[in-house]
Amino acid sequence: MYTSPDGKRIYLGSINGEKITVIDPASQTVVDEIPMGAGVRPMAIPKSGSPMYIALSRLHGFAVFDPAQKKILRRVEMPPLPPDTPPPFLNTYTHGLLLVNNERELWVTSCPGNALYVFSVPELKQLAKIDVGESPNWLTSTADERTVFVSNASADTVSAVDAQTRRVVATIPVGRAPKRLLVVTRKAAA
Repeated sequence: MYTSPDGKRIYLGSINGEKITVIDPASQTVVDEIPMGAGVRPMAIPKSGSPMYIALSRLHGFAVFDPAQKKILRRVEMPPLPPDTPPPFLNTYTHGLLLVNNERELWVTSCPGNALYVFSVPELKQLAKIDVGESPNWLTSTADERTVFVSNASADTVSAVDAQTRRVVATIPVGRAPKRLLVVTRKAAA
């Protein structure tokens, strides 16, 4: 589930239903169901609310989606995987999307490619490939967006990546199959 920046809509992605359910939080009612043609996985929504970037089952890349038009504007594919790459678990080729650098970059995971890809926004041109641990999943960053973290589910690690140099600065063992991440900061005592 993702909330629009204005708080007026909640977007619920369905893997098996292959749709986005739109909920009005004020009335707590479903206001729309939008077929997507594939299982809907994580999303990234800019502060403007559009376009949304959506990971879909069976797509080694992401879809650019306009919620006002209720349609996919385009699909962006990451570089092809080696021909002998087995399909990932549940056809999850991409499972992490994150807007960083004041929303000028979109970071995307390649689960079977064990890498992150960085794309320019709005052009969506590939800027970098960053090798990380096996089966990278969810992404998050520090509040200042200087460090991006990715959970490497099959490696039992989290990679910390310097967002400026796009280099892994730490690989942190965290235990079995890490997934969702959250960065918590603490204010210094006055």
